[in-house]
Amino acid sequence: MVTSPYRLASETARVIAGALGLPLEFEADLHEREIGAHRGRSYDSFLTEPDYDPQRPWAWKPQGGESYEEVQARVGPILDRLAAAHSKRDVVVVSHGGVMTCLWAYVTGRWDEAYVPPNCGIVMIEHGPNGYSPPLIVAGEDSAEDAGG
Repeated sequence: MVTSPYRLASETARVIAGALGLPLEFEADLHEREIGAHRGRSYDSFLTEPDYDPQRPWAWKPQGGESYEEVQARVGPILDRLAAAHSKRDVVVVSHGGVMTCLWAYVTGRWDEAYVPPNCGIVMIEHGPNGYSPPLIVAGEDSAEDAGG
């Protein structure tokens, strides 16, 4: 059980780890994207930036922040390390929507079809001798709403 240190993710991870009887590990670099000058503003504020390209949102870097490509470069190696270290075990990663989208793009090699999970969304990625399998959406928006979240 591995989680981002940010509050909402780590609180969710504590609940899951408690229910499964698993120890909880914190991974500092699983934190959400840094949005710099846009902190505290809506995501729609990105659209007003002259260099924002809605056809390639993953490449745009807010002033003082990170592009999604940079987030992917930060979190992809974490997934690789976890897959190598736990090749015979399941690993639960609790993080943030932007991070999970970056991991989706990392394992598929495609940004244009990367899934943006809702709060409490579940995505399963298997790793075997031939690498990563395509991600599988286990729980989507309907499940999060049904769970009251």
